[in-house]
Amino acid sequence: SGDFTPRDILTRWDDALDASLSPDQRDRQRFEKAVSGAYLPRLLREVAGADACARAGFDPDDPAVDAGTVAALRDHAVLGEAAALLLDRSADLIAAGLAALVEAYDAPARTGILVEGSLFHKTPGYAARVADRLGELASGTETVFIPNEEGGVPANMLGAASAALVP
Repeated sequence: SGDFTPRDILTRWDDALDASLSPDQRDRQRFEKAVSGAYLPRLLREVAGADACARAGFDPDDPAVDAGTVAALRDHAVLGEAAALLLDRSADLIAAGLAALVEAYDAPARTGILVEGSLFHKTPGYAARVADRLGELASGTETVFIPNEEGGVPANMLGAASAALVP
């Protein structure tokens, strides 16, 4: 999705997150900021508020905090609903982006999608949510997720090699 900025789906919280970043990171890669595990902790702060995060002992600026931390907060009394909704929104937006690609490329009846990232692989329920939504949005194509094994060939290289092999 590169530098995609889907203005119609971004919220005031997405805008606040973007404004909180250094000037060289602002107004770029807005879709990634809405869905990426690297940004979800900071987005949770924008949604739930810095005070609620501090009271819960959640520091979204801690380098050790990631989407796994957000996933673990889904059962938290104060932050749980916001954490769950942000993860679901991320999965739904990823599915929508993939469905758009399937449609744009007039994908064959069975299409493999190379996936990477800890959010997809390590967040309970995330991959299933993406698969379910993608099945609804691209119902004419069976999609199969191809895992990128940790320590294996980088996903970008595999994708480029695969693209080169397809006529």
